[in-house]
Amino acid sequence: MNRLFFERESASIGQGTFARAVASRALHSLQLWPHVKFDGGDPAPAPVEGERTAGKETAWACQAGVNSLAVDRMLTGGADSTIKLWDLEQITPQRNDQILKPIDEVKRSPSTHQFGITHVSFYPFEPTAFLSSSYDHTLKIYSTATLQPSASFTLDSIIYTHALSPIASHLLVACCTQHPLVRLVDLHSGASTHSLAGHTGAVLAASWSPTNEHILATGGTDGTLRIWDVRKASGTLRLLDLEDSIGLGDGLDRPSRAAAKAHGAAVNGIEWTDDGQYIVSAGHDAAVRVWDANSGANTLAHFGPTLRNSKLETKPLLVSPVEDTKPREGLLVYPNEGEIVVFELHEGRVVSRLRLPGPSVAVVRARTGTGERSVGRRVTSLAWRGVGEGFVSAGSDGVVRVWGPGVGEEMVDEVVEGERDRREEGGREKRKRDILDDVFKDLTRTKITQSASSTLRSALGHIDAPVHNIDHIQYPRHCLPIAGNLTLWPMEFRPLRQPTASNLGPFKIVAFLSLVIFPDPMSTPLASVDTDILVPSAGREVGASVTASLLRDAFPAVVDTDVYLASAPADLGAVAP
Repeated sequence: MNRLFFERESASIGQGTFARAVASRALHSLQLWPHVKFDGGDPAPAPVEGERTAGKETAWACQAGVNSLAVDRMLTGGADSTIKLWDLEQITPQRNDQILKPIDEVKRSPSTHQFGITHVSFYPFEPTAFLSSSYDHTLKIYSTATLQPSASFTLDSIIYTHALSPIASHLLVACCTQHPLVRLVDLHSGASTHSLAGHTGAVLAASWSPTNEHILATGGTDGTLRIWDVRKASGTLRLLDLEDSIGLGDGLDRPSRAAAKAHGAAVNGIEWTDDGQYIVSAGHDAAVRVWDANSGANTLAHFGPTLRNSKLETKPLLVSPVEDTKPREGLLVYPNEGEIVVFELHEGRVVSRLRLPGPSVAVVRARTGTGERSVGRRVTSLAWRGVGEGFVSAGSDGVVRVWGPGVGEEMVDEVVEGERDRREEGGREKRKRDILDDVFKDLTRTKITQSASSTLRSALGHIDAPVHNIDHIQYPRHCLPIAGNLTLWPMEFRPLRQPTASNLGPFKIVAFLSLVIFPDPMSTPLASVDTDILVPSAGREVGASVTASLLRDAFPAVVDTDVYLASAPADLGAVAP
């Protein structure tokens, strides 16, 4: 880490490279957060041997089992046909138990789903709308405001999953059904008559290209992985062939073998990398394959003999964002039997095995609401929580679990050793874990970002209190990473109030430097400097003159001093209190 700090400060590496290193280390340290639980209010079943009781160690998001989840806020779709809405902002890294309750619920009624939910998803361009599909053959659209169906489409076949393009101008929903046709539902016209013909068995997985709004990949029980251009009526654009390791088709516009198969058995999992360069597939042949999306070549990545995949359902897969890792060092999150395995995407090596707690068999409520049944402890859905925050999993046992970055005790000892005296709370020394909890909470909480229409939100009236903490939302995805908090004061030592068109500076800058450790960043107040800085009044990086060199001159012993102002209106200034 010291080498990274030095290279960043000496401009040997850029902010993007440093940010990628931070995110990559966080991804490599994921672990279960057992203190976060989701309680849907269902009564606990009779425990099996080794199972703990609800309200103490276990809580069920849906006691009949959770089949799907989606994150914006979080949706869970249950095997009992209920849909629950949760607020993930309530989650903190503190180790005390946190029991989250649903903020709203779609209960079974004549207008809602009658059988188990197969998939839920938020509409990409309108977070107050979401879609759900079910074993009752219907696709429904809801509003989070009313939680009543605004539209319903009957497809006369079990819908295993559905997919919406994250970038499309069209409003097509691809539905994978028990019938060999891929059904396309047009939310704009309300039509559900268009379909894609080519599969010879049930269709189990679908995923839209993240870079081309018209390209769709689907997989089915016939072992094929088909690429479609939904604008064309000529059928499959190409078939991916497990025997083609050099890309004989030479791109999406060239034909492939008519008998080509991607897997030796059903294909039930598909995921694109978010740059659109690779497609990842999973099949009932206990294999995961990585495909070059441009050439169609099987990259021959090998993930070992321990994969398990046999259920007639969609297999959830997660691929790490490309900007969070170095090129060709991406990660794949794969739900295996009794565990979640993190692999290196292109090499197939195991990075970590995340064991599911509890016995291998769980007792859940029957889907009808009466009686009980035994199910295997199987992960049915995965979703990223956010940048640097890990992911959420749902299981057939009805439990939703949060997996986030962890911290090694050896690393904690090394960093906290010199901080014991200055980190006290109420006159007593803070525990080592408390310190890290506070730091991680600060890192992952909702950030404040200045924009051209925003104002300084504080109206504090005395100099000893900070007026505005400048943090950056969703580091490292945004362009101005920050290594600490800044408090701005006008030269007259009066706190900033509202932006005005005058008095642009100079300002007094009080900079709280930060120390970064891995896998958790720890922002530690080390020192402060009171220096006259002229804040630029124009440009994308308003305040970019507050640089590492200035703070490094003030504190030559501190390496990690790279500090920027957040993007702010050009008329940022100060008025009298």
